[in-house]
Amino acid sequence: MNWACLVFEAWSVAATRWRVCGLCALTLLVVIGGSARPAAGQSVPDLIDQLSDPQPQTRLEAIRGLGRLKQAAAPAVSKLLVALGMATDDDQRQLIVETLAAIGPPAAGAAGALLQTYARRGAKPRLASAALAAIEAIGAQALPRLALGLRHKDPAIRLAAVEVLRRIGPRHPGAVRPLSQALGDSLTAIAAAEALAQMGPSAAGAADALTGALIAESEALQIAAARALGQIGP
Repeated sequence: MNWACLVFEAWSVAATRWRVCGLCALTLLVVIGGSARPAAGQSVPDLIDQLSDPQPQTRLEAIRGLGRLKQAAAPAVSKLLVALGMATDDDQRQLIVETLAAIGPPAAGAAGALLQTYARRGAKPRLASAALAAIEAIGAQALPRLALGLRHKDPAIRLAAVEVLRRIGPRHPGAVRPLSQALGDSLTAIAAAEALAQMGPSAAGAADALTGALIAESEALQIAAARALGQIGP
């Protein structure tokens, strides 16, 4: 091998090593820089602004971004409710509902809208399931809105409120009072008694209301009330 070839080979090796080291250094800078600050446009105020963007894809990405922020996205709840009301299909509604579920208890103000979504006629089953999961994620903070739902003029919403209370009742004793009140509505009374039965001894506060239901005109309600009292115990 002549002198020129040796020089060329040495230069090639050095150049290759320089490129590799340079690439490693650049990668390290990117990693360090990425972990030091959030990506541009991903703060809560920015994402809230993007909810009003004329481009549908931008709005969808903003909703997803808020979901990733979880409880930190609480300031966006009111805007998410506006977006829920303006959504044109169940897939959009489900994405918003799942974002509200990710926010959790701070999204308590959305419980009423989530209840209506759960009771929505013609909604896809997965949307109803997502709405129920979101209310469960909100937890006890959803109870006041559910209690209001029991007095709604729409029978479907009143029935949905009882169903949701039945689902969350075993984990939230605060559901006993609204379920006791639902015993006074002929539409929801039997479902409320069945929900109280599932709560067992923790529904002791409903004993008086259930005892009163034992003399109701509806035989089915009498049976449901007696069963609930049996589950509550002495």
